[in-house]
Amino acid sequence: MLRRHGFEKFGKRNPAFHRTRDERIEIIDIQGDGQDRRYGGTFTVNVGVFFPTLDPIVSTHPVRDRPEESQCPIRARIGRLDTDGRVLPIPQWTDPWFDCGPTTDPSVVGPEVIQEIESRALAFLDRIATRQSLLEALHTEQLRIHPTWVAAIAAWAGDPRFAERILERELQESSSRRWYWIQRRSAATIAAALGLTFPGSEYPPDRELVVTVHQPDDSSPQDHDDVRWILHTGLIQALGETGPDRVHRVSADQPGSVEAVLRGPDPEGLIETIRPVLEKVAALPTGTGHPQWITSSRQVISG
Repeated sequence: MLRRHGFEKFGKRNPAFHRTRDERIEIIDIQGDGQDRRYGGTFTVNVGVFFPTLDPIVSTHPVRDRPEESQCPIRARIGRLDTDGRVLPIPQWTDPWFDCGPTTDPSVVGPEVIQEIESRALAFLDRIATRQSLLEALHTEQLRIHPTWVAAIAAWAGDPRFAERILERELQESSSRRWYWIQRRSAATIAAALGLTFPGSEYPPDRELVVTVHQPDDSSPQDHDDVRWILHTGLIQALGETGPDRVHRVSADQPGSVEAVLRGPDPEGLIETIRPVLEKVAALPTGTGHPQWITSSRQVISG
């Protein structure tokens, strides 16, 4: 049935159907309950809209392969949609699951599922098929999606002023919260990519400070673990959660060394902030000596 509407099927156990329309991917996903189908089970239907050109801008972990419904910024289960495709108010949400298995009569379940998909999922996608109708849904808050995605989609659909207001409001409301600088950095990235301007849209570009700690050749595995643990926990405590500096990753991939990658606008200032941590690590007894650390800075590598 979905092929008639231009969808292509992917997967077998929990199949998903994809359709490309106006630079977006519309997905109808069959979600099973995880039971072995040979003995029966249930399934439901989810619908999503994915934006390939926006995902690398907005997402912290951009999708590199075929997107799944769970990775879509616009998502809904069919029980949250009315029979004309409108999103229902929360008190009216339902959660329908359909039986499947060796004792299920497909002539009974099949028509019911098709009816639900056509009247709810496909109708929902058709209601936001044009950029103008999508903008209307965003303006009237019919879609429950994150504000940064509201802004990105609005700018993509042709309303940059609305997108700017959304991002500015989001920054104002989050100014006293944890992770404010991460949100500000995200808003600035979206603004730069989509040509938006608002208070807070300019953000100094991050640089990476790489700290490498080398240990003596006769250090034990326990010494190695201790250095990594004290370095990692010490950096997190020193930088806190408010930003703008942050720990990007700490890894011990090479024998005898630990590498910490930090991000922030001022690497020199960052070194002074974390110097007590590095001195504490350098004082640790490892093997017949002590760890030694070196630092270097570089432009941020995407990812």
